[in-house]
Amino acid sequence: MKNIVNYSLLTLTTAFLFQGCKPDLDVDVAAAKGSADFSKYVAVGNSLTAGYADDGLYLSGQQASYPSLIAAQMSEVGGGTFTQPLFTSKPNGTGYLTLTGFSSTGLPVLETVSTELAVRGVTTPDPVLNPSGVLLDKYTDPINNYGVPGIRLSDIADANYSRRNPLYERILMDGEVGVKPYLTKVAESQPTFFSCWLGNNDVLQYAGSGGLVPLTPVPAFQQLYGVLINTLTQNGAKGVVANLPSVTSVPLFNTVLATVSSTAKAQLKLALQANPKLPNFVVCQSGTPDRIGQTSRPADTLRIIQLPIDSLYGGGQGRSLLTLSVRNNPSLLGMLGQPTGAYWRSFAAQNGTTVQNIIAAFKLDTTQAFGFSPKNPFPTGLVLDGREQDVINSYTTQYNSIIKAAAESKDLAFVDANSFMKEVNAGLLVDGMNVSGAFISGGFFSLDGVHLTPRGYAIAANKFIQTINAKYNSKIPLVSVVKYAGVKFP
Repeated sequence: MKNIVNYSLLTLTTAFLFQGCKPDLDVDVAAAKGSADFSKYVAVGNSLTAGYADDGLYLSGQQASYPSLIAAQMSEVGGGTFTQPLFTSKPNGTGYLTLTGFSSTGLPVLETVSTELAVRGVTTPDPVLNPSGVLLDKYTDPINNYGVPGIRLSDIADANYSRRNPLYERILMDGEVGVKPYLTKVAESQPTFFSCWLGNNDVLQYAGSGGLVPLTPVPAFQQLYGVLINTLTQNGAKGVVANLPSVTSVPLFNTVLATVSSTAKAQLKLALQANPKLPNFVVCQSGTPDRIGQTSRPADTLRIIQLPIDSLYGGGQGRSLLTLSVRNNPSLLGMLGQPTGAYWRSFAAQNGTTVQNIIAAFKLDTTQAFGFSPKNPFPTGLVLDGREQDVINSYTTQYNSIIKAAAESKDLAFVDANSFMKEVNAGLLVDGMNVSGAFISGGFFSLDGVHLTPRGYAIAANKFIQTINAKYNSKIPLVSVVKYAGVKFP
């Protein structure tokens, strides 16, 4: 169950300035709505909007979503009822991670909660959004929180998207499945005020898959974002939008997978000691076996790069990062340096073919050392190399320019999540508590290294509130961050 919506991974926080996170308790400020109408607040977005945490969507995480915390504060300035598609009868939802302790070397020991899951059946699996092929318990009453984990901006006009993502399918009537795109669902909400934080997954899914899930072309992103904002503002609604932080700045890449990479480097060095004639670490690039159906290069062409072992988290080309797939498949590290085709057998089975076909098509030699030979390279989907990170940075910059321009064109409040992430990683003092982007100890990110803890969501809510207040001359009271916990320790 841990793999449900595995790349919903949406990134991080938003631009919550730390000095705005702590209200001045010496000043008595009367709540006021200013120039905005909060009577029907609607939240549009993906994982963070839904309250996703600890690699899952479950009841207590949903209840701490930043839109629900904002809505509670809006109730003091004319805000109406805010309803979410909660997992109430089966509160563990999709399942989630818990911290059960630490290893002898100080690494966190995580376990998956797999009881009381909100699974009602099975459907055709989707390799990115629904590898388990589950159907989740329905919630078809009216809602205000339209956060759908896993959704990209490029998905919002796709009528068939609900057949791939069970977390969108569950909020549609049976007759709407495969018919109603997300954009139409949002248009029906008719908000007086909205928040919009979409686009994170258009980058994150590329990063998390080592470049296998394609980035949304910039012109398509611009067109779709414009359509979305026009839809939300068509009846004069005001709102707040947030841009995209740097994906590789979250703990998933800079801590969680860094730990995995340290293990990988140790494994590589042992393999080299056993066989000094092995070349450097060899990694596929585009046009290789794990890009079946996605390459314009000849099927029998192997493009590889050779990386020095120290390149993992090193300098230059060595900015290479291992991806989520390695974390979820730790046995891959044990294959390094071994004369094995185990990875390719698994890959062939997932793609409905045989390993003999894969070997023949790509001229592999599985008697060579896995990860060290150009004939048996480490797959591109398991490594986010320096070139791919440069692509991510370029697209993030362009996406963010589009988001800011759209906000300015409609005179909307704008949250700069990208700038603030640098401040989070440096550390903040919020309500007397030290908060940072450090994995587990920082209290901001949950156990999946991407989504937030309740404390992180409270800080996010306050930044949104602060931005709204500044733009619309409202006086929405801030959330008391100290009431919300970081990572739960055993």
